[in-house]
Amino acid sequence: MSNNSFPLVNISNEWEQYGIEDEDDCADWMMERMNRSRRQRERGDKHPELRGHFWIEDEGKIIDYWYQGYTAICNKLKIKKTPYYKPFNEKLQRRMISAFTNDFTPRHKELLKKYWKMTANKCDYNACVYKLRHPSAKIVYGEMGFGDEVKYALFDNEPIDRRDYDMAMLLKKQFPNDFEKCRIVMDWFIKEANDLVARHPDPIPVPKKKKRKSQRQRQKENKLKKGKICDYDAVALFPSSLIHTGTHRREATTNIKIIN
Repeated sequence: MSNNSFPLVNISNEWEQYGIEDEDDCADWMMERMNRSRRQRERGDKHPELRGHFWIEDEGKIIDYWYQGYTAICNKLKIKKTPYYKPFNEKLQRRMISAFTNDFTPRHKELLKKYWKMTANKCDYNACVYKLRHPSAKIVYGEMGFGDEVKYALFDNEPIDRRDYDMAMLLKKQFPNDFEKCRIVMDWFIKEANDLVARHPDPIPVPKKKKRKSQRQRQKENKLKKGKICDYDAVALFPSSLIHTGTHRREATTNIKIIN
């Protein structure tokens, strides 16, 4: 969201999305949402640009949400589906928290606490509501992305041209000597990535890490693979009359396994 550009809000969709049916609450929800957008517009250039990400720290744990679009981004970039977080300096955090997560009237907070459901691309709302429901929690602002050895910053404080450069370097690393693949993935990010996240606004579980297989399991799988290769190679050596039927094929395969 840029300083001078604020998204139009479809209030009726939000009433349905968050299950708001009471007429007074519907009217107040609309007024509070519109007034908050108006306050931000009136600040003009004094209102900071939201390029980073808000999350929660509660009892030493990071509380945040995973969305279907995040999974798609990780798959496109071939990086691990592991979120990482890097807080910005305290001065910047205070400014951003004041401008976004503390910019709600008492009535707006009352409505959010009652109705809000965690939603993609609404980290300021998500963090504020979690704090309202869990007063001891702490709101943090900083960089958030995915990966471990290879990382992609989905939200950071870098200017657009720097982000474009970082993306180009990441694609070059992930798809070496494949310019066409780099172009396709970059084009996907420009045209589809953000819309994909917005189209699936409900949180989903973070994909579980695959357990590393033990050395014994890997050895067993390798032995099975070698056995299958021998089966096919050996069956090919039999005369066609011997493997004409499925029964004979199975007998031939079984014999080769015994030999191994």
